[in-house]
Amino acid sequence: MKYNKKQLAYSVRKINESKFGLLLRMFSFAMLLFFTVSAAQIVSDPAAVKPTVEMGGVMLILLSMAAIGNITQPNDLETGGNQLSFRLWLTARDQVDTTVAFPMPNASREIGTTPLKAGEVQHIFEGVENSLKYSAKGTHGDITSTFDNTFSITIRYSVATLNFLDEYQGKGFILNYKECEDPAIYQLGTYERALILKDHEVKKDKEGKYISLTFNNEHWRKEMILTGSLTVAAPVVLGAGVTNLAIQNGVDTYTLTNGAATIITISGLAEADHGRYITVKAPAADGVAPVIDDNTAFVLRDEAPWTANPGSQIIFQVMDSNTLIEKSRIQTA
Repeated sequence: MKYNKKQLAYSVRKINESKFGLLLRMFSFAMLLFFTVSAAQIVSDPAAVKPTVEMGGVMLILLSMAAIGNITQPNDLETGGNQLSFRLWLTARDQVDTTVAFPMPNASREIGTTPLKAGEVQHIFEGVENSLKYSAKGTHGDITSTFDNTFSITIRYSVATLNFLDEYQGKGFILNYKECEDPAIYQLGTYERALILKDHEVKKDKEGKYISLTFNNEHWRKEMILTGSLTVAAPVVLGAGVTNLAIQNGVDTYTLTNGAATIITISGLAEADHGRYITVKAPAADGVAPVIDDNTAFVLRDEAPWTANPGSQIIFQVMDSNTLIEKSRIQTA
């Protein structure tokens, strides 16, 4: 039996209405389940009221334009091309310390230091000028959306880069990069949602001799802002029993040693260090864990002390030559 155009259009419309109704019922059921569990938790544990309300608040924010605010018109400086620097910091997924929680971004898209295994550092790939490119795309289908993050860079041809291609094609990475004349460092990817080295091209012809790399993932989360330290050199290890955090020029990561000590002072900072991020890591092994307390030198969130149990780390931002302010922490039991 043949159908005319009106019958076909009616059928398509009914199918789409059915899909929308199914999605609406699924969403309503998920919200009902969330608030039912929350209510039960509150009844059994009144102390859970605050975190439960905060969790619900986060969900509502994600569904509201209130958290987005107004978007003003950009100027030519903001929209101009060739904004990215020539430098890319690469962290292979197999370098990440999975024994501790990987940091997640906050509502301001800020994310902390990537925890690395002992002895690992993030490697710098310097690209051809203006070759770094980032693009993100989202496309809505009949039921859900698809997403795409793509980052590309052109690097030098060498034995090291050829070996890199042989070993890491198809493997996952966390990328860090910056814009020209902007101190902010951006990040793409997390441990579970790393960007895959999807494509590479080796060129040796009349146009040049170089290698192009393309990284990609299909996740909704776009670029984040790093509010932590890049680990490009081995962290400085502080001895047991120290009570002073001695900051060294050019070193942003410090590892403590077990011993009954409370770190109460800092040294080595200058006014030029304002805005710099300092990461303090706990010892790798169990022992008598050092502590950092809230005081005039260390301004801790909610004045809560930080204990250097294995797997813990705390990130500070330099306010002035005498003061570090906590930005984020990982606190293990």
